[in-house]
Amino acid sequence: HTGRTADQECWSGEGLFWGLSTVIKFPVDTTHAPYSLIAAGVNLPPQRLLYPFSLIVNNGLDNHIHPGWVLSQSAYTIARNEDKFATRRKAKRHSFYTGWKIIRPETIDLCIVAREMLKRCMGRSMYVGDKDMKGIGKCILSEKSRISGIEAYTELIQLYSLRGLLRRIEENELQHVIVTPRIKLIKRNHQYTLLTSPEGKVSAPVLPWDELATTDSNALMDHQDIVLTQEFPKIEMQEKSYVPDLLRKLVDLEYSFAKKVARSKSKDDYKGERTIPGYADAHVKSEDDKVVVYARKEAARVKASVANILSNGIYNISRL
Repeated sequence: HTGRTADQECWSGEGLFWGLSTVIKFPVDTTHAPYSLIAAGVNLPPQRLLYPFSLIVNNGLDNHIHPGWVLSQSAYTIARNEDKFATRRKAKRHSFYTGWKIIRPETIDLCIVAREMLKRCMGRSMYVGDKDMKGIGKCILSEKSRISGIEAYTELIQLYSLRGLLRRIEENELQHVIVTPRIKLIKRNHQYTLLTSPEGKVSAPVLPWDELATTDSNALMDHQDIVLTQEFPKIEMQEKSYVPDLLRKLVDLEYSFAKKVARSKSKDDYKGERTIPGYADAHVKSEDDKVVVYARKEAARVKASVANILSNGIYNISRL
């Protein structure tokens, strides 16, 4: 409410976490910043945020944004939520409401856009508001956080695309040409064009249950193919000789993700054990936590699968 009439809104992004005692001044749109954390006590002025998996925190004077912070510092949040969404839904008629994955085409597209915006501006120690860096609203972004955000988004984007490559190989769908996208990149709601254009037109992301890839596995793999060729252009030229390098990189990324999941959970163990009497007796330790265990098992599974594929001698060995 502006004091004139109730004509303002708050569009909250998917999986957004609002900390205790946050103050939200309308209008606010965080739909392009899914799975972000608004830290406790933040006073959020009217703005539009465009960076997924971010942390917005107040340092006592201003709000600072850390793009991709959840990916690099709280990966357990992502892994646990994906497991929770898949196992806790009980509705029989509306199971699709929470049956989607977090790491999916729409989310990856948002990360690609966010990364490109971060790459466009450089050379400053600090960026203040949208006038310095598009999409940070009325927050402040440090150069260190800009670089960290690019790295976090890149790791996720490449992990997503390389998982698609491994899946194709495991399902024996890798033909003469390694990756030939069968469709052009679908710019859902023209989102990519609008968000990266000078006009900065306002748009809304596609709802998870409206995504083509939610019900069509071929659409998912097409999207992964496209992202793969964007991230690793040499794959279209070198074909099979480049595949071993990419599979090794996937193994590294899977283990990196599993390590981040475990590390983010162990931070809570560390704080809890040093603060609450009997904490260790009442809580599952990070090494035994099912989310951490699954992440490590998945990394080990990928490593074994890649080793088996490369041992078959189908691909010429090359090095990055």
